Amino acid sequence: MAISMLMPFSMILSGATLTVLILKASILKALFQCIVAMVFLIILGFFLNFGIVDIATNSFLYWLPVIFITLIYKKNSSFTLTVQLLSIISIIFLIYFFIVVGQPDTFWSEILNNLSTILTDSGLRDEALLIQNQMNLIIEQISSIIAVMIWSSYVFILAFGLNIYNSDESTSNSLDSFSDLNLGKFIAVFAALCSLSLFFADIYWLKNLTYMLLLFFWLQGLAVIHWFRNKRIIPRFLLVIIYVLLPVFNVLIVMLLAVVGYTDAWFNFRSRIKTI
Repeated sequence: MAISMLMPFSMILSGATLTVLILKASILKALFQCIVAMVFLIILGFFLNFGIVDIATNSFLYWLPVIFITLIYKKNSSFTLTVQLLSIISIIFLIYFFIVVGQPDTFWSEILNNLSTILTDSGLRDEALLIQNQMNLIIEQISSIIAVMIWSSYVFILAFGLNIYNSDESTSNSLDSFSDLNLGKFIAVFAALCSLSLFFADIYWLKNLTYMLLLFFWLQGLAVIHWFRNKRIIPRFLLVIIYVLLPVFNVLIVMLLAVVGYTDAWFNFRSRIKTI
């Protein structure tokens, strides 16, 4: 656990490790491992003289949601149902955020201005200028984008952890896998209703809620691509290309995958192909 926090992609690696520990052992043993890992990181920080306390604090904040999500999965043994529940929880948290903040545009404006100032003081004037020039566009979508990024991270952690867990032949496999992911008609209908509502009310929180709901389906689109690959309908290199290009053309690819996933939610391509 501690070593995974010091490696690249530490959140995903440590989260996946914790997922496997909870599934293979008890929650108490997993919590004990977390405490041991945090103590080890803090002690290591004294010798290496870097912000290990911050890493330990962040790891604690990462691990709590992972424990919660894994326990939900352990209760129902369904990856799809767990992701659906996580999506509903994310929707509730975003609405709660808007209620608490009150004026999200003012809230994000202050944060972005402070970030721009920090970048300028650090000599990154071009980056600071970019934020200033795109301020209105960023503020309009930042709430939904951050929510989807957090949601996607925990879905990937669960999927990665389950992949490791199911690789052991002695363990019982789950009812479904990542390639079977389907967010369902409820979220699809909710997204459609929110989209239609925008024609009558151009409200900040409603726009962000709509963005988030539609972007949820990018992982379902990716799951469809994985399913096609597993059925040898598409070649492996196409899936590899998507992952290679994702960091570079992330906005375009995520939007395309969201279209695929949202369409699949209505027409269920995988189920139709199985019957052919």
